[in-house]
Amino acid sequence: MEQPTVFVILGPSSSGKSTLAREIGLQWGVPWMQADDLRLALSVSQAQTSSQGSSFYFDRVVAEMWTSQEPGFLCARMVETAEAMRTGLQIIIENHLAVAESIIIEGDCIHPDLASVPSLVEAMSSHRLSFCCFKIPNIEFLRSEILNRGRGTNAQTDQWLDSLVGFQWLYAEWLETECHSRSIPLVDCLPRITLRQRVQSALDQ
Repeated sequence: MEQPTVFVILGPSSSGKSTLAREIGLQWGVPWMQADDLRLALSVSQAQTSSQGSSFYFDRVVAEMWTSQEPGFLCARMVETAEAMRTGLQIIIENHLAVAESIIIEGDCIHPDLASVPSLVEAMSSHRLSFCCFKIPNIEFLRSEILNRGRGTNAQTDQWLDSLVGFQWLYAEWLETECHSRSIPLVDCLPRITLRQRVQSALDQ
């Protein structure tokens, strides 16, 4: 895999982004950043989303929210979160490119439209910046992975879990469509054992 200055890994929850970013970071000897760090900072600072003028504490929403809102509503809020983070991530990427400091960035809420920003398109054409997006196979896999990770799911109801899985699946479909339209390489997250090699093949094309 040719080593770009900045490598951005998109993908839905449970697709293996963090694991691969950590592995590649160790291999390349470069740091990796979770875009969730920026999302948490925006949440704590009460940053507002654009469409409704109200903050959406995506990671702090109470259990009742999951059961009182449709998956489509929650997916739309996830997209808004990615939109709210887009400028901040663009600045981070451009700064690392300007000072030639390598970094790997991964996360759920990375908007594919970053691959359409003119300054970043130029960096992609010179192979200083690369994007890829992981695909999950189906909603049953997503449910299984969310349960296996057990992040706050153990004490929740089936209705809560259905809402969580439903919106995450809708977001995964949205992300895949948006990445495809911007020619961001799409890589199946399974089998895990060959994921790094398949990412390399996608980037080397």
